[in-house]
Amino acid sequence: MKNEQQRIKSLIFIILLASILFVGCTSIESEIDGASAKIHLKRGIRFASQGEFDNAIEEFTKALELAPDFAGAYRLRGRARLASVLSIISIEPNFKSFEFFSTEGSISDEQERILQQALEDFNRAVGLDQNKAAVYRDRGNAYASLGNYDTAIAEFDHAIQLDPELAMAYTGRGSAYFYTGNYDQAIADYNQSILLDPNKVTAYNNRGLIYFHNSDYNRAIEDYTEAIQINRNIALFYYNRSIAYYHVDDFDKAMEGINRAIDLDLNFTKAYNSRGIVHYIIGDYDNAIEDFNQAIRLDPKVALFYYNRGSVYRQIEEYELAIEDYEAALGLDPDFAVAREKLEDAIQQRDNSRR
Repeated sequence: MKNEQQRIKSLIFIILLASILFVGCTSIESEIDGASAKIHLKRGIRFASQGEFDNAIEEFTKALELAPDFAGAYRLRGRARLASVLSIISIEPNFKSFEFFSTEGSISDEQERILQQALEDFNRAVGLDQNKAAVYRDRGNAYASLGNYDTAIAEFDHAIQLDPELAMAYTGRGSAYFYTGNYDQAIADYNQSILLDPNKVTAYNNRGLIYFHNSDYNRAIEDYTEAIQINRNIALFYYNRSIAYYHVDDFDKAMEGINRAIDLDLNFTKAYNSRGIVHYIIGDYDNAIEDFNQAIRLDPKVALFYYNRGSVYRQIEEYELAIEDYEAALGLDPDFAVAREKLEDAIQQRDNSRR
């Protein structure tokens, strides 16, 4: 199961935001005939705009039962399915300390099933109306989410051919180019997206991630700052900027950014893990342990969190607790080779301390 999940990369980029998924949907309402179908469509749009995607999917399905040839309803249901799976995900910090390692999340089998359903909806929408650029953009997002980046690029190309001013198509294609290793083209697409829509926070954030990937941390900070100036309520942007600040050795700003991210999202598990790492680096071991405790409370199935906490315990010579955490990490991830190595070290250090 794990290997199957790992073959589908977690999305580093914001491909779309729920808050903008359903902008312009009032024009779709005018395309549908039948009062009852319109009622369900309006309900679905309202639920989707509130982030209640399961309810939205149900309403769009009811609209399609009444109007089975309505391309717009397939498009909206596909978007709701896509939004129910995708989330704002950032690069996990890859700090300089050898004690800490980054991991990528994975899309579960259930999430993959939902993405396939979204793709089917977009296919139906294209079959009914081949001239809607937004549908090809959405289908490109679905393919990218499933790791089919070349196919995604072709979909974004088609969307751009139909509507050269569709900023989100450039943003999506830029993300797909990143995953194929074409960083220059990715940046060019983000530049074009920003040119078309200077308030495109996703393009600034994603371009910042490429600069971060290329170790151009100062330019990454500039882009994250632009995203924050446009929208000061997205925890991810502060989090990403804090990681870049860490890499230029500005630990105060790194901590400030992570704190702000947690203030905005108390369930931001990665932020607690990252703050724990910063606490560890500056020698604040008690707070490091507390942050890893919170990360584990929020998501007890992540081996990395136990490994990180175990590394703090080993640093303060609490070897029994370190051994417990390394064993817990290996129980969750038997292939975590570094955890096994550190477990052996902790056992030896414990035994030496008893002599």
